[in-house]
Amino acid sequence: MPLPKILSHTFNANIWSIGYWGTKDAPFLWIETKDLSSHAWFGMDLSSQGQKPFDIPCPSQKNLVWLCGMDELAVFLRLQSGKNPGIEAVEAYHFPSGEKQYEVPIKQRHQLAGEFLLVNQDSSTNQWLHLRTGLFVNAPNSSHIETFEVEASQHFEESQPGFKEFQQFFAQQFSEKIVKGLDYWEGADKLIFSYYLYESVLKNKLLVTDKAFHILHEDVLAEGDGMGYQTFQVFQNQLIYIKNKHQLDRYVC
Repeated sequence: MPLPKILSHTFNANIWSIGYWGTKDAPFLWIETKDLSSHAWFGMDLSSQGQKPFDIPCPSQKNLVWLCGMDELAVFLRLQSGKNPGIEAVEAYHFPSGEKQYEVPIKQRHQLAGEFLLVNQDSSTNQWLHLRTGLFVNAPNSSHIETFEVEASQHFEESQPGFKEFQQFFAQQFSEKIVKGLDYWEGADKLIFSYYLYESVLKNKLLVTDKAFHILHEDVLAEGDGMGYQTFQVFQNQLIYIKNKHQLDRYVC
């Protein structure tokens, strides 16, 4: 039986990054798009099927990297400009208003423990930063932060042990010769594969099967040079993936 489709939405610019915020019962997806002439943030309600994205005001700088989300707070690392940027600060924004809540200059980040991040502002002293408030504390008094069920896949490079076995399996089961690398996720009753093929050009393909390897869903995520770094994620029984850099697809998984 094919996977039921929840939503497919195409953005005007490339999808650059995604993250999760809100609560377990009311989760949201943060989406960043940018190209040479534009930079935008969007939100998407993941608890409502078919929900279209909405605008979130974003700062002018493009060098923010998602760290984590909690309730209506989104926390980022601000990077320096340059080819090998270091960290300048931790910044937090209220979602969905996009209003900056705080900015804390740091030089390095270390351990993330719930809603606390171990950082240093100089070369010697480590301090715990409470991400919910932007204040330093002596030690984490709680590591609680409502965790989102984002299930990561296993990644296999062509040179790593296990990849050759996947190559043999795909050749025998699907008559496909996979190359370069593979991402693999195993659920209670489904398997998800993201892998590469040479078919005149390099293709990144997504395949969903049941445990008997009957195909439930397949798609081509990208072709040719400049493929995206994200393949797929599984979140609260939803399969979420980016296609051709501009399109975000959600399916019931």
